Amino acid sequence: LSALGFSPVATIKKQRRKAIVDWRGFKIECALDEVENAGSYLELEISADDASVENAKKSLTSMASQLGLQRTERRSYLELVLEKTARQ
Repeated sequence: LSALGFSPVATIKKQRRKAIVDWRGFKIECALDEVENAGSYLELEISADDASVENAKKSLTSMASQLGLQRTERRSYLELVLEKTARQ
């Protein structure tokens, strides 16, 4: 990567705990990440074929609601850490 001009920006340290949960006909992969200098994040993921995508989305939304999750985060852990570091 360095030959292409890339250089290290930051080190991201995280601890991840994973589980598979059966929820409304789908197996949802849940990953709880504790990210140093960024906080805690929960990732919910389903593998679905084209025919079941809409039902999979509904299942994810249902689980997120049941868990009290209210918003999504689209930024990467690197972006979150750099943003927090810039504010300090």
